[in-house]
Amino acid sequence: MDSIYEQITHESIDLVLDHFEAGYSVARLAGELGYAPDVVQHMLACAYFDEGRIDKAEGLAREAVDKYAGPETHNLLLRCLLASPRDTKQEFHDESVRWAALYEDKMGSGFDQAKHGNREPEKILRLGFLCDYLGDTLFGAFLAFPLFDRLRKGGAKVYLYNFGAPNSTCDDATDICRDVRALSSDALGQQIHDDEIDILFDLNGRLRVNNRYAAMIKRPAPIQVSYMNLAGTSGLGCIDYVVTDENAVPPEDDRYYTEQVCRLPCGANGAFLLPGAQGAYKSEHHVPVGPSPVKKQGFVTFGSFNATFKLSDESLGAWAEILQRVPDSRLLLK
Repeated sequence: MDSIYEQITHESIDLVLDHFEAGYSVARLAGELGYAPDVVQHMLACAYFDEGRIDKAEGLAREAVDKYAGPETHNLLLRCLLASPRDTKQEFHDESVRWAALYEDKMGSGFDQAKHGNREPEKILRLGFLCDYLGDTLFGAFLAFPLFDRLRKGGAKVYLYNFGAPNSTCDDATDICRDVRALSSDALGQQIHDDEIDILFDLNGRLRVNNRYAAMIKRPAPIQVSYMNLAGTSGLGCIDYVVTDENAVPPEDDRYYTEQVCRLPCGANGAFLLPGAQGAYKSEHHVPVGPSPVKKQGFVTFGSFNATFKLSDESLGAWAEILQRVPDSRLLLK
């Protein structure tokens, strides 16, 4: 699902936003800048989303879904629902199911799973992971790569279908790392199927713009799972499980998931509990545990290194209350 995003850049989004706030209509922007109206509306919603102005982004996204129905625009609306402190879990569930009803059947039929019939105990499991943000990142160093390492030591064969920037650590941490950036959804599904993957894990989810749901919808693997970047249900019949924990998804929230919820201790980011996986995976990111900074500085420093869209009035208000309760504390945002 990347056709709209192939047409736009950060610079073009900034340009459209500047003109829109100066009073230009979507139609005028489309005519003067040479974009289709649906692309302009999409860019505006993205701009407001990235600035943390979620209400504005959601309004534009809802209008775009009504005017220009399509999976990318509808996915943007779902991102807004996830980011909004006002939209409910039920609303996100219902809109996700609506997305699936509109587009899942249109994205192709599934593969024949006959070749995956071998369930002998001695069979080597082939585990596939779809992701575009590993590489030289803290997520890779502290979560994904230690997990891959432990799975391989346990006898599984790990495949990474990388549609982000190539990285040597991705190659080192897996048995097979495939650069699939140029593959269409059909070609990606075929590659996964040809690799005879037993369980396919999606690490992107709805919050990542560049998810590969269109390939997963073709059911290239017999078992398909949403993991790690979990923020809510996919709504898709092709995804069987979500792996999480009772903190991220308490049992009473099961009704908001079309998938079967599988809980593990610290399952939302399970690499922390993997024996032998403490610290970063073969990375300069590894920092030995030292004395707490509060002992040196005399005050507690809270930190949030998050995307701007997560800095809502509600989250800032909650943090302000925490700061008031902890004398002389600080908050570092980055």
